[in-house]
Amino acid sequence: MCTFYTKASFVGSATVIYQFTALPVIDNLGTRFTLGASFTGAFTFGILFSGEIQYFNSVTFIVGISGSFSVDTTWLGDIAPTADICDLVGGCGLYIPSGCVLSTPSLSGELNINFIVITIATGGTFELGTIDWEFGFRFKFAFIFNIYGTLSFLPSIGGSIYLPFGCTFNFFVGAKFFSLVDITIRIYDVLIGGEGTLLIIISASFTGPYSVTITLDGQVIINSECKLREFFYQI
Repeated sequence: MCTFYTKASFVGSATVIYQFTALPVIDNLGTRFTLGASFTGAFTFGILFSGEIQYFNSVTFIVGISGSFSVDTTWLGDIAPTADICDLVGGCGLYIPSGCVLSTPSLSGELNINFIVITIATGGTFELGTIDWEFGFRFKFAFIFNIYGTLSFLPSIGGSIYLPFGCTFNFFVGAKFFSLVDITIRIYDVLIGGEGTLLIIISASFTGPYSVTITLDGQVIINSECKLREFFYQI
């Protein structure tokens, strides 16, 4: 994994990065990625344990193996995201690849990190809360939520997922939702908090596509079709 922060720069010309599977390298080259010429600004490049290559025009945290959010070894590069890092760069990305489950028991029902985009890839899973948690799950920063894989809500008594004003929620065709009971998604003003207002009731049978944008003043705009995948992957 390689991360360029906001004021970092790269100097090169037609630079190519290769993934390799064994030594000697020259005899075992795999997927290639053209990094290209010089650039300045945030950029993240990662080779997943599956061999998949992902890159983003932002400081992005990529889940490497299934595990808990706050454990360093869960993440590619062995560094867990923190509020300080993401505040420093003006917001981060979060990417959950296929085959990985990101659990959140250590967050106590609240994600207080400035992620500008969270993507659950096809075959990936984002687990919110724990089975005995009673207070729902609250996101504290506006972000774009792209769900191609599985969004899982674990509290057994139900509850709500709270999205702040300014969010976009994209539940793409083929995405899955898991919960033992019906739950609600609610929208709220972070300056006021509270229960906010109801957006939608969802159950284990909930399917996409479903896409809405919540404006900064709390207006709900139903999107006729989800945004392009490539745009969000590389925001």
